[in-house]
Amino acid sequence: EMMKQVRKDREENSIAFMTIEDYHGSIGLSPTAAIGNKMGQLHLSNTFSQIFDIISPDYWDHIFIFSDHGCKFYNEPRRGLDVLDYDRTGITLFWHRKGDNELVKNDSIVSIMDIYPTIMELLGKDPSGENFDGKSLTLADDFSYLVIENNYFVSNEVGFRNPVWCYVDKDYYFTQQINFDDPVLDRHYKLTDNRTGKVISSFGDKEKLAFF
Repeated sequence: EMMKQVRKDREENSIAFMTIEDYHGSIGLSPTAAIGNKMGQLHLSNTFSQIFDIISPDYWDHIFIFSDHGCKFYNEPRRGLDVLDYDRTGITLFWHRKGDNELVKNDSIVSIMDIYPTIMELLGKDPSGENFDGKSLTLADDFSYLVIENNYFVSNEVGFRNPVWCYVDKDYYFTQQINFDDPVLDRHYKLTDNRTGKVISSFGDKEKLAFF
């Protein structure tokens, strides 16, 4: 029924948005991380197959497939600085343009916030003057860094807090935990070399550290 409705909507510059939850559900319902991951990918793959069996991907000028957040399995460290460590999955971001016939991986530092300004540009509007985060994905090579936050502190009194955040560029992965009762920014951090994946135990560049 959803695909029938999509076919009816042939207005120029129209957009269809679908939410698919099979992967999330499979991970939560399966007894182990390995089985949950396998079943989640299988369900998600089957869902896309059903959609694109009804309507070819080239029916659309552009398709963006993305997840809402990365995750860790229950058997992986999920507290403190470990919550945003290298074993956390990144957000899926896939862009298909009509006529694409090969898979190209791009390691530019981008995020799903960049989808909106990209769509603005595709609709012929200039996204540079708008007051929002993100850049058009057509400018991906111009990106220099990304800031990520994670929230695991929830209470009825203060709501959500984001005590762990990190700065990522081509060289460094700087992760920091903030104690809201004593928010000193030069404590509780971990610095990783993005090229080797190894933690830098003694970092002598005080100027760069102050920049982080």
